[in-house]
Amino acid sequence: VLSWGVPDDGRLGIAPLPDDIVWLPTAVEGVPADPLQIACGDAFTAVLTASGELWAWGSNLDGQLGLGDDGDDECESPRRLLSGLGLSVAHLACGTTHMAALDDLGALWVWGDRFGATPRRAMLPRPAADAGGGAVDDGDAEAGAAGSGCAIVACGAGCVLAVSVLGECFVWGE
Repeated sequence: VLSWGVPDDGRLGIAPLPDDIVWLPTAVEGVPADPLQIACGDAFTAVLTASGELWAWGSNLDGQLGLGDDGDDECESPRRLLSGLGLSVAHLACGTTHMAALDDLGALWVWGDRFGATPRRAMLPRPAADAGGGAVDDGDAEAGAAGSGCAIVACGAGCVLAVSVLGECFVWGE
């Protein structure tokens, strides 16, 4: 995994933190050699490995790294996420200051910003077709489809979109 750009908040995963812009692609030390997917938020980066491990670094001001309430405000070096939950991650998505992941059993996990600093399982909300174009209350993220498996997830600036294994589209946030 290579990164370059503005090093603020540890978003490049290069330690020690460079003083100036990194113009050339530089290896991120500490990430396993089997990256499958890379996603970026506003000031953080996440990598999903082929073995189902999730690694992230950068800003954690809004809990987007999922380190819990005792987590640092920034993380210059890659840290493994969700390892304490015993999950194997199949897909990840990053919003501006939040993250979402699907485990290999189809469960959806969210954290950061309005979801809190500790990853939690989210039940799918009401279908997007019923949302009427307005914002869905945060409480709706745990109501609705009981246990419907998730097939894919994406994040927007302040929202999460998910498609169930039945092909239903769900969206919540701003």
